[in-house]
Amino acid sequence: SLRKSAAEALAWCSRDAIDVVPALTAALYDDDEEVRRLAEAGLTQMRLSREKAIQRCAQQLKESTHAEAALRKSGPLAVPALVEALSAKDAIAREKAARTLGAIGELAVAAAPALTEVLEDKHVEVRLSAAKGLWNVSKNADAVVPVLADLLTGKRLPDGSDAGNGDARRTFLQSVIEALCRIGPPAQAAVPALSRKAKDENRLIRESAQRALRVIAPSLAL
Repeated sequence: SLRKSAAEALAWCSRDAIDVVPALTAALYDDDEEVRRLAEAGLTQMRLSREKAIQRCAQQLKESTHAEAALRKSGPLAVPALVEALSAKDAIAREKAARTLGAIGELAVAAAPALTEVLEDKHVEVRLSAAKGLWNVSKNADAVVPVLADLLTGKRLPDGSDAGNGDARRTFLQSVIEALCRIGPPAQAAVPALSRKAKDENRLIRESAQRALRVIAPSLAL
């Protein structure tokens, strides 16, 4: 009942307000049929087709807390808007677009060329999301693994500061290592970089790298 009331109320809000269209778009996929109907009616009242609503969600990726979920739920229908968002000026929007495409998976394979271009983004977080996304949509280890290996050896943190031993470094490197671990044996090219991280002075990074090596190259694992 609360979701129904919310959908009805959102229909009377400005379609330009942050979160309004994304929240209604996400509600199109609600488990309850009446909530879905009210969300559809709300978008119709705003004179927005499903495609135009998705475009607005993609445009609000940076600011909205609901846009990413709405785009994931929209699946293949959201791919063109997300591909466009990969060239957004803001790095957060590009990162979220790549991450959302990865969540859609192989149904977003049409986005593979655009994700490949983003592998060279100047922001390391965007490159990481693009690499993860490209693997999920295309399973192209040859394109993805060198990028992830390079991120392991980089000396800059996501915020642009020098890599030290703090939580930001550990969290970022563990995310990269986990991505390689998910790829498994096709990530053989990253073994040298992982072997170095398996001797890192940070225990959690060492353990993550050692675990990844056991999956990717068991004979070389420490």
